[in-house]
Amino acid sequence: MKHTIWLAVLAISLLQACTQSETKPDTQVDSLVGGADKIVLSFAFMGCNRMDYRDLKNQYTDASSANIAALTRIFEEMSSMSRKPDLFFFLGDMVNGEDKLSVVDGQLAAWVSDFNNGKFGSKIKNSGIEVVAIPGNHEFLTRVNGGEYPLKGAIDVWLKRMAPFLPSDRIALSSDSVDQASFALKRGNVGFVLMNTDTYNPPTSSAPYGTEGVIPYDSIVQQIAAFRADNSIQHIFVLGHKPAYVQGGFGSNHMHLPDGQKMWPVLQTNKVAAMLSAHAHWYEREQPMGSGTYQVIAGNGGSWAPKFYGYTVVNVWQSGNLELVSKGFDADKTCYAAPTSGPVYTVDSTFLTWGKNANPYTGSTGQLQNYPCTH
Repeated sequence: MKHTIWLAVLAISLLQACTQSETKPDTQVDSLVGGADKIVLSFAFMGCNRMDYRDLKNQYTDASSANIAALTRIFEEMSSMSRKPDLFFFLGDMVNGEDKLSVVDGQLAAWVSDFNNGKFGSKIKNSGIEVVAIPGNHEFLTRVNGGEYPLKGAIDVWLKRMAPFLPSDRIALSSDSVDQASFALKRGNVGFVLMNTDTYNPPTSSAPYGTEGVIPYDSIVQQIAAFRADNSIQHIFVLGHKPAYVQGGFGSNHMHLPDGQKMWPVLQTNKVAAMLSAHAHWYEREQPMGSGTYQVIAGNGGSWAPKFYGYTVVNVWQSGNLELVSKGFDADKTCYAAPTSGPVYTVDSTFLTWGKNANPYTGSTGQLQNYPCTH
């Protein structure tokens, strides 16, 4: 009798599992090792949507300086997913900036107004996706004599305008930190360390305009270690506008995070899953050490001129698997007008395994050559 009851319960359970799998195939599937697996957290990321300086007066933008068509399609696509991301990280260069404080302030104010008024699509605001903003060099630097240098007061403008996109439960990296745009965040079993990769620093005799690419390094590595010591945290991600590793190498120039090479052993030791960045206007996935921590660049959000616009999603599965899917859509070769038509396709799909990835990304990076635009 007990055996018969047990079989009946098992049959009902299997029927329920099959029904769930049919109705929500992207949130619960049969695990390869047996049993049911499901997504426990999903987040998306992308950066670099601002217009080029020479295109700020064309019909594809407004006072926000955003590539409206690209951003609208990205937001609409994400908001229409059957399993929407829980979070979306905007990894900087939301606006053109790199000017006086009044210019940065005006563009950020217009960006927030466009978001709230549905200029970037009607779905994202009420989608339930938590939007978190991280600054880039175009929000926090200014141009002097052809170079890019820290803009004094930019942090205050950022904190004022972007307050709706800064989580109230964010963790300050240190009590005496001058950089409140760098912070940490816990969501489920994932710890996020968010870096402002252009922290303000004053002029010195050796750097009369200040230094580009400074981060609160000590506070960041301390927070990474604190997350690794937290038993409730299974996965750690570090996010910042500037990447450490670009097209096969570390560096200290404008394309790289100067402290990136020094930081990488810390990421490896603490088993950080990936550093997620933008800045370069393309999509790239690499393992700088051949295994372990990944560098993923998703700077293809709408700035001139990637081979495809898009966004990237990481699904955290109950089994511990980290699934990465990068989605893209082609430009129509008429400068910024591209994103409203053409199919969305999967550019890259893999699991972020700690060992050497068996599915390396082989797509080419870089921007389109001879891209017809207004300049």
